[in-house]
Amino acid sequence: MRLDVGHGSASFSFEVARVAIAQGILPDSISSDIYCRNRLNGPVHNLAHVMSKFFSVGMTLPQVIDCVTRKAADGLRLSQKGRLEVGYDADLTIFTVKEEARPFVDAEGERVEGEKHLIPLAAVVAGQWIVTEEGKANVFDL
Repeated sequence: MRLDVGHGSASFSFEVARVAIAQGILPDSISSDIYCRNRLNGPVHNLAHVMSKFFSVGMTLPQVIDCVTRKAADGLRLSQKGRLEVGYDADLTIFTVKEEARPFVDAEGERVEGEKHLIPLAAVVAGQWIVTEEGKANVFDL
């Protein structure tokens, strides 16, 4: 059995997540059920935003990253994905963790004030660099 948190407009609750994590029940994978409405108006916005919400319910950065990389790839049987190792596809995202208060809202409308959040700076997909606006403004000159 696998537990995937596919955060969409009706499928993620801070309360349920906090109770589960307090009992040692961690997700196997974290994903986003993203489409136009929940991307533009929330509560999803993007995968980095969804990942950031898990800091607020007690998960660590290594746990969150594992859920969107190795464990997600294993669950989908993508044998060449999800790890930075020789022989694996080097698809990756470079991000920074910003330590600042930021509001997060779940699918139930509960609002929590997060203390930190992920900001994607660039990605490498199939050998091609994609730099975000934040990356252009702050770090990369590609």
